Order: sequence, then C-alpha cells, then structure tokens
Amino acid sequence: MWTSSVPALLALTLLSSAPIRAEEVALSKAGTFATPLLGYKEESNRSTPFYLWQNDPLLMTGSGSPVGSTGVTGLCIPATLTNLLARARVLAADSAGGIPLDGLSSDGKKLEGSKAILGFMRDCEIDPSAPIDPLAGAECVSRFLNAGGLTGERVNLIRRLGARTRFPGLRYEDRAPTLSDILNAVRSEDEVALTLAFMTWDPNLRVWKKSGSHMVNVTGYAYNPGDHRILLHISNPTRRYRLDGATPVFDTIQITPQDPATPEPLPYAPLRVTTVSGRLIEFEGKTTFVGGLIRVRISP
Repeated sequence: MWTSSVPALLALTLLSSAPIRAEEVALSKAGTFATPLLGYKEESNRSTPFYLWQNDPLLMTGSGSPVGSTGVTGLCIPATLTNLLARARVLAADSAGGIPLDGLSSDGKKLEGSKAILGFMRDCEIDPSAPIDPLAGAECVSRFLNAGGLTGERVNLIRRLGARTRFPGLRYEDRAPTLSDILNAVRSEDEVALTLAFMTWDPNLRVWKKSGSHMVNVTGYAYNPGDHRILLHISNPTRRYRLDGATPVFDTIQITPQDPATPEPLPYAPLRVTTVSGRLIEFEGKTTFVGGLIRVRISP
C-alpha cells in the first residue's frame, strides 16, 4: 500500500525476532449469537466468530513490538479499526472484499491479527510512543476503503474534539453523540465503533477528570422504541474471547443518558456506559461515558 517515512514506525514492519508463532484467525461470516433478550422489540447481532486482540503475543514481544517494556498496550484504536476492516471484508464481501490487509492468507480466508494491526499502524503512520488520535485513525480507515475500491465519503466520526482539519472521505461532526446517532448507526448495515471515556468526579472542584479511554467494535443491539436506553453487543479488543465457534465473541453494555441526580453531566460525553454481561467496562471509582462514534458505510 502507501509508504511511510516516519522513522518511529519502521520497527512496526516486521517482528522477525519474536519467538512466538503468529496466530491466524479464520475469517467467517457465521457468528455465535446471543440468546434473544426478552422484552425487546428490536434486536440484531452481526457478531463474527473472529476478532483481533490488541494483546496478541506478537504485539507484546520481540524487538519490533510497539508495546515496550510495560507489557500494557494502548493499541485499542488500531486493533478496533483493523477489526472493523476485517469484518467489512467478510460481512460485505461483494463490495468490501478488496480491502487490503497485511497478514491475509493467499485464499483470503485466514488472517494473522498481529500483522494486520501492525500493517494498519504502519500505513496510518501511527506512532505507538505518542497518544493515538481517533480522528487520524478514522481518516485512515477511509484510505483503506479507497484502496479497496470503496470511494466517496464513507466514514462518519461524531466526537467533541475541537478539530477543524477536513479529510477526504471523512465526515467529522464536532459534537457529542446522541442515542439517536447510535441507534441509527446500529440499525444500518454499517460498521460501527465507539470510543469510551473513563472519568472521575472531583467533588471539591466539581469537575470531571479524564482517567483513560478505550475503543470497541459494535456488533449488535437491543432496543424498545421510545425507550431512553439501548443495549449494545460489543467486541472488546482487550478481551480474550475463545474462538471455538461456540463461545460468543462479544459482550453486552447499556447506554443511557446520565441521571440528572448524579454529578454534572459531561457536556462532550453525556451518555453513560454500564456493563450488562462480559468483561467490565466500568472500573471502581470511575464512570464510563460514550466519547465518540465512528460509522463506516460499506454497502455500494
């Protein structure tokens, strides 16, 4: 694909000294679906039996590892967006089957996750030693789509960033996502990702302080028309799902507007996230909010 001249990214091209064998995932459309949730008039789950893990051993070790000595990765954005592209290749093969990814087998049926993530980072000029910008990641998704023959404005990012740069193929809305934004996205056949903001409330200063962030793929939803909440099925790149064809490759979270009785809502992220099943998204002493929404149109 395109080439990068950023010196810090040269180490991402190969992990030749890593002693761990690359793990391939089978790219298949048939997913393991959740037991239908009772009491919901709308429900859909487009989960796939594969996902890409941001803590893949080949991302954690070797001279070319972007992780470093801490053993903790901040690769949720490239892992989630690469997973989004891999899902698009499978779920919309007629239109998106040409999206190029590193690590694809010759028949296109298997993918080495670590190579795909590293290739995304290389081509997007993502420096793992610096904070990763969701706006730059979303813009790079549009470049991958274009390289796969999907041209035009296909990527929509809704997030309060204050950015003014405009990118070809990317529609950027500098505001907080709403429940309607999320519902419209998951009702479509588009690929969807959420950024999450972990916040702590300072009762003395009466302000929210950011203490971390994350990104996840959205694979489905459950909703009752007129309700003020929505359940989302997500694929969490920090979660080590069992890829045995029988274990669900997703967790479930609930999105609700913040209760007015709680501390001041975040003006740029007023939707609160709680865990329904699977790995916890909230942590002790922190509150999780929806930080942003990425919607990618894959259909022709």
